Amino acid sequence: MTSMMLSWFTAKINLNSVVIVAVVLIVLLVIILFIIMIIVYRIGKYTEKLASFEKLFNKVNYEQDKISETLHDMKHKLDMLHIKVDGFTTNTHSPLSLSPSDEDTANFLNINSKLIALTSNESNIIQKLSKNKNAYDIQINCIEWAKNDLNNFLDHIYLDKIKNKAYSLGIPEDDVLYIFGIKLRDMILNDLDISTD
Repeated sequence: MTSMMLSWFTAKINLNSVVIVAVVLIVLLVIILFIIMIIVYRIGKYTEKLASFEKLFNKVNYEQDKISETLHDMKHKLDMLHIKVDGFTTNTHSPLSLSPSDEDTANFLNINSKLIALTSNESNIIQKLSKNKNAYDIQINCIEWAKNDLNNFLDHIYLDKIKNKAYSLGIPEDDVLYIFGIKLRDMILNDLDISTD
């Protein structure tokens, strides 16, 4: 009887340990499933945040493109106004002419004398700029030459004087060089006996 009790007791312990192990395994599986659910939930949240961030990023890029386009349009409109505003660089009638403040700048820089001295020493400049005999092409050539090539013919002291004048007027140096182009155009058209009016 003792041996039967002992075997029954051992079987009960084995059964109890199997149940305990099974319960522990089930609890572990539940914990693992719970952890997996949390991880999936977190990944889903982060994915959702990334998707909303991507939408926001695309919207920002779209807005940036719109702003860039608007700024480009505004720059173009300002460039057009630049020509039309009296007293800034040119009056609005054709051919292009200088405003009173531009004439003051020309007198301050003694542009006419500088151009006469320059063209008498460099006669090929006049020939190059007046190769087309129409006033419009001469005007364009003179303005482009003044903006792109004039610096090569002036000493650094005079260039500093031009820059200081541009600074004091609050305008770009190119606007002062533009005055040189208009004055040079007038000289060439006068020499060719083409009216500037």
